[in-house]
Amino acid sequence: MTVYIEYVIIDNFIIDYALLKVALTLNGVEKNKWRLFACAFLGAGLALLFPLIDFMPILSIAIKVFSGILLVMLSARFKSVKQGYKTALTFLLLTFAVGGGIMAIFWAFNLDYGAEISIALIFLPVVALLKFAISVIKSLVKKRENVGFEKDCEIVLSNGKTIKCRGYIDTGNGLYFEGVPVIVANKSFAIKLMASCLPKTYKLFYLTASGKGEMTVFKVNELLIYFEEEVSKIKGVYLGVAKERISADCDFLLHPDLIRKVEDDKCYKQVEKVS
Repeated sequence: MTVYIEYVIIDNFIIDYALLKVALTLNGVEKNKWRLFACAFLGAGLALLFPLIDFMPILSIAIKVFSGILLVMLSARFKSVKQGYKTALTFLLLTFAVGGGIMAIFWAFNLDYGAEISIALIFLPVVALLKFAISVIKSLVKKRENVGFEKDCEIVLSNGKTIKCRGYIDTGNGLYFEGVPVIVANKSFAIKLMASCLPKTYKLFYLTASGKGEMTVFKVNELLIYFEEEVSKIKGVYLGVAKERISADCDFLLHPDLIRKVEDDKCYKQVEKVS
C-alpha cells in the first residue's frame, strides 16, 4: 500500500483543526486561530510519526489519548480545570466517533484507504459527520435546558372539545387582556383552535421597543397545566395569535403569572388545583 506523506499531513491537519474547533465551541471556550493552527500541525506531525514507532497496542492507545489531551490543553486558555477536562473529553469522543464513521464509510463503499483519491477526500465524510454530531449535541443541550420550562397542557374550547398541546413558560411574556394573562400561540396552532370552535375575537394593542403592535386574541374555556404531582385548571384564559412562528417545539408561550399564581399561597381566583 502506498501512502503519500503530503496527504497524511493535509488530511490530519484538517481533521484535527475541525475537531479542536468543534470541541472548543461546544464547551464555550474562546478560540485563538493561531493556536488552533499550531495544534493542528502538531497533531498532523504526530499522526505521521506514530506509524513509524512500534508500540504495544495498549501503550499505543494510551499515548494517542494523552496526545489528544495535550493538543486540547495547548489549543486554548481555559477558565477552569473542569472546563479543560470537559473539552478534552469532547475532543476524544469526537475523534473516536469520526474515526469509526470514516472506517464505516470506506468499508460500505469498498474504498481503499491507502488509495490517493480516498485519502485526499477523507475530509468530506469528516465534515458531514461533524455537522451531524453538532446538531445532535445542540439538540440534546437545548432539550436539557428547556426541562422545567416546557409543560404538557390541554385546552378546552367553548364547544367542549379538548386539545392536547405543549406550552413553554416565557418569563418575557407580559401581555394582559382585560386584566387576564395572555398566552401567545403559534399562528398555525391558533388557526387550528379557531377552526374548531369559531370563537369571538378581539384586538389587543401593546407597546414594543419599535412602536405599537396589535394581536388577535380569543378566549378559551379552560387551560390545564400538568405539573409533576398536580394539574392546574385555569378558566377563561385569553390566547393570542402570533404573527410569526414563536416555537418549533411548543404550541404556545405560557404567561409566567399563570405559573407564579398557581404556586403562590394566594392562588389566582380562576385557578383550581387538582392533585
